Amino acid sequence: MAESDYVFGEMDVTEQKTTYERVMGFGSRHGVGISLGLSVFFTLLLIKSGLIAAFFGALITYIVTYFIVKMFFTH
Repeated sequence: MAESDYVFGEMDVTEQKTTYERVMGFGSRHGVGISLGLSVFFTLLLIKSGLIAAFFGALITYIVTYFIVKMFFTH
């Protein structure tokens, strides 16, 4: 953080809220899917399903999770 050029109090409340919503939106839509996809990938590797099956399992998990989270947050 020493190389950060952020000045305390530089952003107003609306900019802070926008930044927070964007970061949390990206984290929930993509971060959850990537985390679960990696978990499935390594689990399938550990049970010796093969590299291709592990890759496709992770991909399917990411896609399904992405749409579930997207449907959950759209209201």
